[in-house]
Amino acid sequence: MVDPHTIRFEFHQRNRELPLLAGGMPVFSRKWEIKPDGSRIPFDQLAFEKPIASGPYLINHYDNGRTITYRRDPNYWGAALSVRVGTNNFDHIVYQLYSDSTARLEAFKAGEYDALVEYVARNWVRRDISKKFDNGELIKRVFPQHNGTGMQGFMLNTRRPLFQDVRVRKALDLALDFQWLNRQLFFNQYARIDSFFANTDLQAKGLPSPGELALLDPWRAQLDPAVFGPPPKQPDTDPPGSLRANLLQARALLQQAGWTYRDGALRNAKGEPFQFEILDDSGSSARRWSRSSRPSSAICKSSALPRRFACPTSRCIRSVSTPSISTLRRSACRTFRCRVRSRSTASAARPRTRTARTT
Repeated sequence: MVDPHTIRFEFHQRNRELPLLAGGMPVFSRKWEIKPDGSRIPFDQLAFEKPIASGPYLINHYDNGRTITYRRDPNYWGAALSVRVGTNNFDHIVYQLYSDSTARLEAFKAGEYDALVEYVARNWVRRDISKKFDNGELIKRVFPQHNGTGMQGFMLNTRRPLFQDVRVRKALDLALDFQWLNRQLFFNQYARIDSFFANTDLQAKGLPSPGELALLDPWRAQLDPAVFGPPPKQPDTDPPGSLRANLLQARALLQQAGWTYRDGALRNAKGEPFQFEILDDSGSSARRWSRSSRPSSAICKSSALPRRFACPTSRCIRSVSTPSISTLRRSACRTFRCRVRSRSTASAARPRTRTARTT
């Protein structure tokens, strides 16, 4: 503790991500573990003791695994702040807890609670339907949000030699047909993003401003000239764009990076095949792939990526009707050799926020 408002973190190794991880850790009051009689509960044994917090609501009641009720704090310190005026208008908020998504939906239809936020595009289009939605008893509506959002996508590990060449990364980006994925897998519910900081002031827009140039100019010789131009846009396969044109660009980039097609695969000068591993921590993506595929640890000698994330060579622009490994093994090209653990088909996109509520 440097002072009452400052904490200093010291790390044993250089890692630019550690300050972000450490700074994101929640800070708890020491008084949380003190019982009314003055004795202390070990921190790792705290379970259902109400935490000491500084937000606009307090925990009023909870039934473990079933419900939790919050009540508005009349003494909330930030109620008069300009960013808080007009918010936190409910005296009580009750959360019903459901471990099963089907039970949650049926309880909503039965009127057991008032609002359901849906995050799965398939459910929004195919499951969240009934006569009550049709006759207006339940209102189903999209509320576009304007806050900073996260993203879904493939993150390339640039510590691996394969991905250290920016031309390889650009080629893979060109080979991903987001528009097809959005139509066929995500029911056109996703919107492509061009920045990790979408919907925030940190998102790059247009050419660098005079203030930005003042910071960038001293480093101009060390920076990519593209930094001083307009922000890059993601590849597009909707007309007048096309997947074939993107794949031709991808092939040219790979050739410049030393990857050419021979002996049934993309290979470098040493004859090593172009191969990498895709690791997905999303259960929904794994289930999507597992419907008609072999076990996720299988080695796929053909392209392990969904339709149109095909080989960026002119000889194998093909279609695959379903994103299954068995189909890919029969129909896709044999340029990539990928070890697939759990396959994700999510491209860099953000889902729109969806909310249904009762009248």
